[in-house]
Amino acid sequence: MCAKFKWQEEKENGNPDWLVDGSSSTRGEKGVPEVKQATWWDRHGRKALFSLLWIMVGIVVIIALSSRFTNRVKGAGTVEPCDVEYIVAPVEGVVELLSAIEGQMVKKGELLAKIRPDNAGPYQNIETEVFDLAGLQKEPEKAKERIAMLSDNLGRLRQEADILRKDESEIQAAQEKILATEAEYKQAVKDEERARKLYQQEAISQVEYEDVVTRTEVARANSVISQKQKITLQNQRNIKEQQSLRDVESTEREITLEKETLKQRQSEYSQKRAMLQSARDQAGRLVVLASRDGQVIRRDKDVGEHVKNGDLVFTLAPDGRMVLIVKVSPGDSAKIQIGQKALIYPRSFSARFSGAGEGKVFQVGTYARLQGQQGQVTYVPVKVLIEKIRSPLVPGSFADVVIFMGNP
Repeated sequence: MCAKFKWQEEKENGNPDWLVDGSSSTRGEKGVPEVKQATWWDRHGRKALFSLLWIMVGIVVIIALSSRFTNRVKGAGTVEPCDVEYIVAPVEGVVELLSAIEGQMVKKGELLAKIRPDNAGPYQNIETEVFDLAGLQKEPEKAKERIAMLSDNLGRLRQEADILRKDESEIQAAQEKILATEAEYKQAVKDEERARKLYQQEAISQVEYEDVVTRTEVARANSVISQKQKITLQNQRNIKEQQSLRDVESTEREITLEKETLKQRQSEYSQKRAMLQSARDQAGRLVVLASRDGQVIRRDKDVGEHVKNGDLVFTLAPDGRMVLIVKVSPGDSAKIQIGQKALIYPRSFSARFSGAGEGKVFQVGTYARLQGQQGQVTYVPVKVLIEKIRSPLVPGSFADVVIFMGNP
């Protein structure tokens, strides 16, 4: 029998000399300690504790996520413009040029299309029409100059009439002359009476008496002449005043007539200019311009296509503002309020990678509507105003919307 190693030797009770924990006992030791059996907690307790902790963390995360997702409403929306303006063909003809495409932003007055009218005959000889706008433009200027000249003359006449009415110097001088001649005449009468008495008393000669009588007659004649001069002066003054008033009235009538003539000339000039401009605009080509700033959301005609007067050519969204019409269940619609924020995710491939847009709720429907052939599903329309979006959305396209509920 081969010899055994020391660690292979056994005791009399048949148990090996090494212990369960890997340690060994040498031969000759008196006693071997009792081996302790491992419990379930020793083998699985730590792992069970960690598993319980992870389960609790998962529950907390699930509760947080569920509370987060219950505070939002998801839905799909259709892009529509806030407002539309229809641009129609103003004349029957053929579309010759279209300078705007769908989705393009345009400014007021920007060229959109050119149309060749079917009946272009009246507009072919525009340049040869006898519309002398340069000559017509001079007529109002001449009328204005005439009115200015008459106004100056009227002011001068009124000033002269006022001066004539207030100037009493000539009348006063004539009145003073009358008073002086009357005083001389009265004195001459007294002198004649005294001279008569002296002549009767033969105190003076006949020649001296006749000289006094002659002076009296002269004084009387001067008094009469001064009175007549005053009357003549007053008549002349009245005639001048009346003539001045007639001149003022005549000038005023001339100014009124010239103003009416000016209005007539201006109206004639404006009408002929508008006629010429309209004819030039429609001569061979009629220009269609954008009536407002906005985005072209639809183009209904192509180049070379025939249009009638009033046919729709473009549909314009003023200011380019778009909204999403989102269908929301009646239960969720009760939680949505105006002003709540929303995220917008375009569905188009080109805009999918540009990121989410932003918007807010600005209108919530007040009643549910039916959809589907059976009419079994109801929804409430909610309008979300698109405020920020990197890639412009085309009306009629679709986008996913997430509305965040809570205080706006």
